[in-house]
Amino acid sequence: MSTDFEKARTLGIIGTAIIIFGVLISAFALVFLASIVELAVSMLLFILTAILSILGWVLVVISLYIFSRFYGEDRIFRNAIYFFISYIIAGVAGAISSLTVLPAIFHPEGFAGILIVSLLVGVLFGIIAFFFMYRSLSLLAGKSEEGLFRVAGLLLLVGQITSIIIIVNLILFVGLIVLVVAFASVKLLQPMRPEEAAVTPASPSSQ
Repeated sequence: MSTDFEKARTLGIIGTAIIIFGVLISAFALVFLASIVELAVSMLLFILTAILSILGWVLVVISLYIFSRFYGEDRIFRNAIYFFISYIIAGVAGAISSLTVLPAIFHPEGFAGILIVSLLVGVLFGIIAFFFMYRSLSLLAGKSEEGLFRVAGLLLLVGQITSIIIIVNLILFVGLIVLVVAFASVKLLQPMRPEEAAVTPASPSSQ
């Protein structure tokens, strides 16, 4: 059991660290976007960011699966799966909107509608995704007694919502930092067996 716990903890730390690294690369790419000459380099960096983000979240979801088995709480993993599905849909919609920005400028009659719909789908499913991640991390916080998981989930959700108006969102970044700290800080608490939970203290015998 302790081996599974350590595996889940390690995967969570590595996965979140990969996501953070991807975010830093994305921020670096935004600097390149200031120059049209470096647009190709920036696009390559954004693609690398997307790959790192997906890889990182896959590891986090696997970590949450192991934690759900360890604590006997299926809802931790179920919400994590809902998160990942919604996250992929949001990512595909975001990619479509990015590819249709320039065509929509020069041919608005053919691409403006696609751009608007893909943006709306991306924003909506992005918020839905991190709502499910918040639920998963809140359940994990309750089972592990590590409150930072709940804080991280809330920051990620708020950060995703506010990313609609803030391009460089520090709330999301702070949420990821808190999440990696939560994985690093969580302590092993052996789950109580059903037969142990059923045992009640014996009352003292009468004199």
